[in-house]
Amino acid sequence: MKTPRFLLPVGGLPAGSSKNASTRNLIPRAPGAWPLVGHLPALLGDHLAFVASLPAYGDHVEIRVGPARMLVVCSPELTRQYLQEDDVFDKGGPFFERARELIGDGLVVCPHRLHRQQRRVLQPAFHRNRMPGYMADTAERVAQGTAGWQDGHPADITDDLQAISTRILVSAMFSSTLPQPLFTQIAQDATTVMSMVAQRMLIPTSWRWIRPPGDRRYRQAHARLQESLQKIVTDGRTTDTAQDDLLTMLLKARQSPAGGHPSARSEEGMSDQEIFNQLMTFLLAGSETTAGTMAWALYELALQPDLQQQVHNEIDTVLGGQPVTHRHLADLKLLGRVISETLRLHAPAWLITRTATTDTTLGRHRIPAGATVAYSAYTLHHRADLYPNPERFDPDRWLPSRGTPPSGAYLPFAQSARKCIGDVFATTEATLVLAAILTQWQFHPDPTQPRPPKPPIGAISKAPITLRPTRRGS
Repeated sequence: MKTPRFLLPVGGLPAGSSKNASTRNLIPRAPGAWPLVGHLPALLGDHLAFVASLPAYGDHVEIRVGPARMLVVCSPELTRQYLQEDDVFDKGGPFFERARELIGDGLVVCPHRLHRQQRRVLQPAFHRNRMPGYMADTAERVAQGTAGWQDGHPADITDDLQAISTRILVSAMFSSTLPQPLFTQIAQDATTVMSMVAQRMLIPTSWRWIRPPGDRRYRQAHARLQESLQKIVTDGRTTDTAQDDLLTMLLKARQSPAGGHPSARSEEGMSDQEIFNQLMTFLLAGSETTAGTMAWALYELALQPDLQQQVHNEIDTVLGGQPVTHRHLADLKLLGRVISETLRLHAPAWLITRTATTDTTLGRHRIPAGATVAYSAYTLHHRADLYPNPERFDPDRWLPSRGTPPSGAYLPFAQSARKCIGDVFATTEATLVLAAILTQWQFHPDPTQPRPPKPPIGAISKAPITLRPTRRGS
């Protein structure tokens, strides 16, 4: 193992600091940085192995992406502090700068000054009481999405699950059935954009002149997606409906003007652009991540036939031959643990950045204003001191008798004020969709894909997983 270099605090010494800085403020840099490009080769190679290796060098580790310097927080304690202080460590850094080019100031990427008001407006749409309505047609969506599977033949389950997840999400967003051509175009364009967005985020701001492969296709899909959503918003404003969906809630939402305090008396409706930003945010953030989680869960079950049989037994007992509905959710306990373990082993987001808004401290280290600070759920979820034998897929580690990981150690949806607003939606969808699929199918590894696939860096969690489904009882 290479010895890391030790550096001055990220961003250099704050104004007025002594040149003889204490060693307690020195932060190690991960080894393997190349001239000019830094750790970009490692990130473009096996990026997951790279971020999982960082805790070996300390609780704070510096990496470089091109000319940009970034501090990665690698311990649960510091990550908890970092996430709780969301006014000090605000959404920012090269990743969020590029994301805002795509979805504006939507809920996921908006700065702290806008977040509380947006959350207040949007939170009712994700209340637990709404989940039964959102998931009412799950069995139908699953039947549509798996119609092309042939007994015993390999299937690209990732793309099929993406289609199922997108259909469920679009139904929750727009309630009434969209014209099929429009629905198909939205699903295709959202998939194209999402498959390339993370790749674009890795390009430093100063290198925006670089056009990655597929850039023209990306731009065309983004433009069509914006046009499609704008049409839906316009139609929604001119149609007097009583739909119980996200679009209707956004159209009726009242918010304080210019990002004012939520208690302000003068309120106004959301603009078309603001509604578009939120719709784009949920469409892109909510479909691929859930599809990726479900695909990885089926992959892991295919590798452990005994575990898969236990899950089949639970589903058969709970459902009793009936189509899965929301009322079955609480009794699918083993399947719930499978999803929890999948979210640990295959965390949806592998690196998230924020920007320090003021000079501050994080643990033993001074952090100057403007520094880019990141955390990685994947890094924390693969620490052996937090999760014994971390590469092993073990749903029983989530049994109540086994205890719970320390705060800040399990972060598939982040935590604190900026915890993912769709966490309940995502886990509910994953549980019910998998139950509907596993009622009819069992899965086996595809001999042509002998090694576990790794998500490409251009995806949040989705990997090209191929499995061999066979009908149960055949």
